[in-house]
Amino acid sequence: MDGTGAFLTSFDVYFAAKDETAKLTVQLATVELGIPTINLVQDFTEVVLNPEDINISGDASVPTTIRFPSPVFLPPDEEYALIFLCPQSDKYEMWVSTMGQKSIKTTQLPDVQNVIVSKQYIGGSCLNHRMVQFGHQAKTKI
Repeated sequence: MDGTGAFLTSFDVYFAAKDETAKLTVQLATVELGIPTINLVQDFTEVVLNPEDINISGDASVPTTIRFPSPVFLPPDEEYALIFLCPQSDKYEMWVSTMGQKSIKTTQLPDVQNVIVSKQYIGGSCLNHRMVQFGHQAKTKI
């Protein structure tokens, strides 16, 4: 993102498993002190996905594209969080990468090849339990 900000229209995520009946809610929220808040960036930055709209794969090869109904302007020098919610189910699983580990597609290569050694995008991940408290996962990236 440059000094003037950017517009976000969609993004891809990768799922390993999903619930066949429960919908998944995706939110783009603000961040304060490195922790996601409950405040959406815009009113329309909450998207509800039906299970049939979510692609799964055993090797992180098939993306699920999540689109906002309108472009979202993201001012520069601020932090944002993508929040994935499904209170009705714990069957959703996403593919993530971990700094220093091989990607799923390179697990058969020698140790010195294709290890994740740099951030592909600025950011990190936070995991929580029932939206009570977020815990930083410094090396884990979506």
